[in-house]
Amino acid sequence: MSQKKGQLKRQRSASFDNQNNDDNKDDNNFEEWMNNIEKFLIKKINLRITDFPDEDFRMNFDEGILSEKMAQNMIDGYFGVF
Repeated sequence: MSQKKGQLKRQRSASFDNQNNDDNKDDNNFEEWMNNIEKFLIKKINLRITDFPDEDFRMNFDEGILSEKMAQNMIDGYFGVF
């Protein structure tokens, strides 16, 4: 393998590794966001996320919806507006 090809292969590998680290960072934030929804639901109505119909949580997280707003939307959608 030529030196140039080896260097390019290492750059691609490093780029892939950095992308995976960024994805893990997002997942950690997503996990925290989901935990905040769970806490809000328990505090507000003593129910858990699993007590509600399925939601597209990742899409809402990626769109920047705050966890409290997401939890309130779930409550409003399931029970109607309080």
